[in-house]
Amino acid sequence: MIRWLTKSRLRTALAILFFVAVFLISFLSMLQWLFGLGGPAGPAVPAAPVGAPVGGLTAAIAVFGSVIGTVGTISTVVLAWRADRGTAKEAELKLVQLQQQIKELELKLKAQPDDSRTNAP
Repeated sequence: MIRWLTKSRLRTALAILFFVAVFLISFLSMLQWLFGLGGPAGPAVPAAPVGAPVGGLTAAIAVFGSVIGTVGTISTVVLAWRADRGTAKEAELKLVQLQQQIKELELKLKAQPDDSRTNAP
């Protein structure tokens, strides 16, 4: 599990956690404002009248925008993870290919006669 957790993925996971926390806090405070739910001392601000469609519509638009923003952020992060995984696989394959080329060149170098020994007087 630790192998796949790179610095960029850790930053991405923390960013997701941050956005989800902000979304939950804003969503819960929007619900509190919309329904007038207060703490133990009662509502700090008077609740919006039940028949006020403008306040409800504004709250619904804000919640909808929050949901769309959160979904967009999460999908962007997931797509970035997939791209990062593909790039990591390509880099690993390139590394294996370069290691094979090094081994081939070392074998060719060992197979060549040493010029200093053949030209010695």
